[in-house]
Amino acid sequence: MIYLDYAASTPMSPSSLHVFSEVSTKFYANSSSLHDCAGDVQTLLEECRTQLARNLNGAPQGIYFTSGGSESNHLCLVSLARAYVKKGDHLITTATEHPSITNTFRLLEKEGFKVTELQVDRSVKSEGR
Repeated sequence: MIYLDYAASTPMSPSSLHVFSEVSTKFYANSSSLHDCAGDVQTLLEECRTQLARNLNGAPQGIYFTSGGSESNHLCLVSLARAYVKKGDHLITTATEHPSITNTFRLLEKEGFKVTELQVDRSVKSEGR
């Protein structure tokens, strides 16, 4: 099992550290720059995107790399809300969400979405845990 929720403090495995060290030494440029190194980085990113999509049985154009969980939460929620607004503009969240979630819902509310924030208490039981 690989545990992925370390609250922004995940230790890096030795094998991941090795790959990261090798890749970041060779592919250090900004992929959007105009020099040759950037082209190499862009090629590597596209190869990674394609391989990851293949592993997930998805499409490469649906793979986005972000800097962390907060950016990912924002991108996901805003993209889905805007994509499906014609099906409805009512969003539901809980009062216990991470600030990256609550702040994104506030933004969407300013854009005209209706947001319901559910309160939680100790009487709510989780099924199957």
